[in-house]
Parts: sequence; C-alpha cells; structure tokens
Amino acid sequence: MLLKRMCEAKAISENPSITVKKLSNAERKFHDLTVEEEKRYLLACPQSLQNVATLMLETGMRCNESYQLKRQDVFLDKDFLKVTDGKTKSSNRRVYLSEVAESVLKHRLKKFKGEHLFPQNDKDFKTQPTI
Repeated sequence: MLLKRMCEAKAISENPSITVKKLSNAERKFHDLTVEEEKRYLLACPQSLQNVATLMLETGMRCNESYQLKRQDVFLDKDFLKVTDGKTKSSNRRVYLSEVAESVLKHRLKKFKGEHLFPQNDKDFKTQPTI
C-alpha cells in the first residue's frame, strides 16, 4: 500500500514488490499449539519470561502490548484488560481473561508496585532504593 502510494506520488519510479509472489489461501498454513507443545514452550522460557509468554498464549496479545501493560489497564473484577497502546488504533481493545491469564495478572499485580506489570528486567523501579 505504501509503495503504491509512493509510486503515485512519483517518489519512486516503480514498486519493487510487484514481482513478489503472493501466497494463495491454500499456502497460508497456521499451526495451533497442542497442550504438550505449549508446556514445552513455557518450560523452555527463562523464568522471567514465563509470565509474559503465558499471557500472550492465553490472550493473543502481542509481545509489545504485554510489556506495555499498566496496572490501570487491568480490570480483574470485570475479567478483562485494556490494550491502550496497540500497534494500530484498531488494535486498542478489551481483552477478556481466561483463568490462567487472570492468575498471571494477579501474581504480577502483587509482585510489582510500580505502574508497569512487566518492568524492564523484572525490576520494580518504584520500589528500588534511591541513591
């Protein structure tokens, strides 16, 4: 889309992606993880990443959406969270929680007192001593 617009605006002479073969619907294969594959995936994660990986698997949230999750975006009493800073405007949405996702969020809400539920390097900067 962007390259097409750039051609129309004469910013580039031709669209270099015109020769790229598009996949047919038959060629677009998706794989649903089995319960066993999910277990192996989570066990392969370092402990610090298991919570975010579980949340992503349970909700379908993108990695960045999970890491940007803030305390004020979680509504456990209503069984959902809000994605407020998604990849696009249309990706800002309510995400309803499974029991597993809810338990991960409860754990993170207890563990960290700062604004973010997945702070950098799992260090809650709000509770760190100041020098």
